[in-house]
Amino acid sequence: MNSCTLNYDQYVAKHFARCRGWLPASREFAHSTGRNKVKYFTLCGKKAIDVFMFEKEGLLARDAQGRLLDVVICERNQADAAEIFRLVRPPLREALIIGSLEEVLASQESEVSNGYARSRDVRKRFRNWELFKQLSKYFPFDVINFDPCGSLVNKPLGENRLLAALVRLFELQQSAKTFLLLITTPISDLNCDLENTFRERLSQNVKSHDEIRRALLTSKGNNLYEHIEKESRIALGFAKSVVLPTAKKSGWKAIHKGIYVYDSPSGAHKMMSSVVLLSAASSEPDSAAYISDIVQIIKHMPKCYCSENSEQKDEVRKHLDGIVQYREAVRGKYTLSR
Repeated sequence: MNSCTLNYDQYVAKHFARCRGWLPASREFAHSTGRNKVKYFTLCGKKAIDVFMFEKEGLLARDAQGRLLDVVICERNQADAAEIFRLVRPPLREALIIGSLEEVLASQESEVSNGYARSRDVRKRFRNWELFKQLSKYFPFDVINFDPCGSLVNKPLGENRLLAALVRLFELQQSAKTFLLLITTPISDLNCDLENTFRERLSQNVKSHDEIRRALLTSKGNNLYEHIEKESRIALGFAKSVVLPTAKKSGWKAIHKGIYVYDSPSGAHKMMSSVVLLSAASSEPDSAAYISDIVQIIKHMPKCYCSENSEQKDEVRKHLDGIVQYREAVRGKYTLSR
């Protein structure tokens, strides 16, 4: 995450995605796989709300020395990384990757085998390769929180480095049978070419799959992209044209457990967080699972924070306050840094 001055302790709209989506899906994942705890990769930011939420709910645990086990964090900002390490205290400093996730995951050994060693570019590439090796030894994870500070929709398919990073994550997870992906992006900066892809692929699906056409007519009142409410068509397009094909490319079957839309801190932009269960795909394409996933998205997603009533929003706020209070209690118990 970036190192802006935003106070995540008071960012209730974002916590809507955490407590309505991330937490219940992670609990369900742990229960369905017979795990007491999960192994977690995150870009948590220096407030580490998600980490302490999972710890408070029993999905993560500390040892007797106060070290939080089975958590690996990536943070590009050196100062924030130092604060995160002191606060979260993973068991090894190597479990904190200090670098740009997209650059680390783009690293290839061939890029550091040649070049003038004193070249700044070569040194950077060498460092990213070392960080990649450091990170890759921790795979696979049970839950991956892909919540970078950039956008997954502001460029056409094939031109987005964050999407390429996601592909690499999928590849690194190959030894897992299943895992949960929490993927967040701004959606107000939707690229025109990418939106055309959303539009064209929805039209193709409507023509090819009567179940999808009927679901759109029943739930949205229309099967034309332009006539579907904006957040709904972006959520559907992102799932259909970004998440599902990217997962399939790496041999994963994806099922959406929820999609959540909320405002940016300034209220000027919309954010979207998708919760996706990945499992190793069979050798045969499963078109029925694909259609079922799309239909469920059409019928039930996204959930929008702005549609919550005052009582529901108050519940989210109280839940966030509880996490912050828990974090401060943990600070005191283990004398973690402020």
